[in-house]
Amino acid sequence: MLALFMKGGFLMYPILICSIASLAIILERGYALWHLKKRGLIWELNQIKDLIRRHKLREATKLALSAHELLLKELGHFLSNCSQRTAMEKALAHEGQKELREAERHLPFLASIANISPLLGLLGTVTGMIKAFMVVQNMGNRVNAAMLAGGIWEAMLTTAFGLIVAIPSLIAYDYFMHKVNGYATSIEDTLNEILNLLEKQDFFKE
Repeated sequence: MLALFMKGGFLMYPILICSIASLAIILERGYALWHLKKRGLIWELNQIKDLIRRHKLREATKLALSAHELLLKELGHFLSNCSQRTAMEKALAHEGQKELREAERHLPFLASIANISPLLGLLGTVTGMIKAFMVVQNMGNRVNAAMLAGGIWEAMLTTAFGLIVAIPSLIAYDYFMHKVNGYATSIEDTLNEILNLLEKQDFFKE
């Protein structure tokens, strides 16, 4: 593998950097989204919703205010101070957008890697082909098929490595975005359920 890498030319190095960055993002986002699913924001929102359903507003407020997430702290602030539903919805939606931006962190860069890597590979192939045909021109009638084929397959190595980096990056990006979209839907649904419970309990001001 190392020998093939060295034959690919200088554009193999930016492709290598892209592969390292892609792997780092995949591992970091994989762990972050796994943590959110296990004991993250959704889990705490459901705990608060359950307390409100059981008419334990004081305990729900205390739990929300003691949380690390700004969305939950904002929810706790409203639970401790009666307010209008519209104002509460607007503030929580704003904080929810911040949570989603955090969940999507680094994913645009992963998408860029998936797009750039094959282009780098194609560029490497084009420059390699140019060099190969320059050699053919300089050799004149002395060139043979084996020499030409060798130059071409070495030039195409960058495209192959670019695709090797791009394909898993694109798959990971689509998977993570699917998870983030599901996360966003869960936050919105749970917050709406909490607001509906509060309205049924006559929490909001007129």
